Amino acid sequence: MTSHARRLLATAACAATVLGSLVAAGTGASAATRPSDSWGSEYGGGSNASADLGERTITAKTAARMSPVWRHTVHGEARAPSIVDGVAYRADNPNNANDRQRLVATKASTGATLWGVRLPAGQTYEDGQTVVDGLVLMPFSTQRALGGITAVDLRSHKVVWNRARYARYTVASGKEDGTAYPIVVGNGRVYLAAGDRSVAAYRVRTGAPIWHRTTSDYSQSIAAGDDDVFSVGEHGLVAYSGSSGHERWSSAYGTDDVLLAAGRIFATDGNDTVALAEKGCGHATCRPLWRTPVPSGDDGEQDLLGGASSSSVFVLSSPAAHTSVLRRLTAKNGHVAWSVTVARSGSRPVRVGDTVWLSVGATELEAWSASATRSAPLVTIPEHSGGGALQGIAAGDGTLTLTTWPNHLVGYRVGKG
Repeated sequence: MTSHARRLLATAACAATVLGSLVAAGTGASAATRPSDSWGSEYGGGSNASADLGERTITAKTAARMSPVWRHTVHGEARAPSIVDGVAYRADNPNNANDRQRLVATKASTGATLWGVRLPAGQTYEDGQTVVDGLVLMPFSTQRALGGITAVDLRSHKVVWNRARYARYTVASGKEDGTAYPIVVGNGRVYLAAGDRSVAAYRVRTGAPIWHRTTSDYSQSIAAGDDDVFSVGEHGLVAYSGSSGHERWSSAYGTDDVLLAAGRIFATDGNDTVALAEKGCGHATCRPLWRTPVPSGDDGEQDLLGGASSSSVFVLSSPAAHTSVLRRLTAKNGHVAWSVTVARSGSRPVRVGDTVWLSVGATELEAWSASATRSAPLVTIPEHSGGGALQGIAAGDGTLTLTTWPNHLVGYRVGKG
């Protein structure tokens, strides 16, 4: 082989190596930015976005083929499970006082029970759960003492820590109700809002306290960002440092519900939906980036936010006795991009891939396109819940679950075309 030929071969090999590296890098970047297909907590994760943007099986094209494939009898409060790596996790609270509460792991695709863990006696688990870092974290309450958080290890199937929360007073004093919920998780910390007007942070791995802060408001809702935790109450929204608990900034807007997506905070404020920057505005108090009126009735029903992404957020309001209105607001400016009137719904709108799901009336599950402007649902699925109400929705691994009150958890999947 001539020296010229050897140089050509070497050049070609080098080019192939560089091209391969670029392709691999591109593939890696794509994989790294692809949303995960999971549902880490009752409302999807620490941000409360109520969205599984990584779902690829349940789509606008396949929604019409969704049907129930399994059903479980459950006990206690009807909360949506967490669905992570193909497994659905939920707490089961038997009605019989002699039976212990359990954490139950179910195969999401088939409904088969994989395992269960008995939880500490005398504690009730009716406020959801969060799966993070190989643990299931669950807030608990008790009859005569302070509630707190229990952690179960997913490998050993054992309770690894169980911590009662901080309180200024004892329950016996009558000044403290002992409640301990909700919880959200972010950046290795689990945040807990509690009944004595407080927010606290603990280490996820050990349950060790990090900080505790007394607040001027009862927290109606909390959500975790990259570095901070956000609480909304009667007087508005407050942003706390996740590492120290110091107040970073506040806003008079945002009183009832809060969630985060793509650097924005979305909150309900009376009959308005507002958006604020997650990092604040550089001042101690901040005004919304936008504020959109969402007319509601006078029956005290709270507007429900969900299905949030970088492009949009969905809000469900109930302006009349027997109807609700689902709106898609543009995340950038709050413009109403689409709306539709549905039967009265009490469920938070849930984003699953390119679809949005909610329960309507007390007997049906509906799916809508997350981006189209059609006035008819993709599918309406009757649910015979025995007279109960349809409540929490979760999704992951090609399965959508519906929790009904008082006693069912139903799994739906796409059937053959």
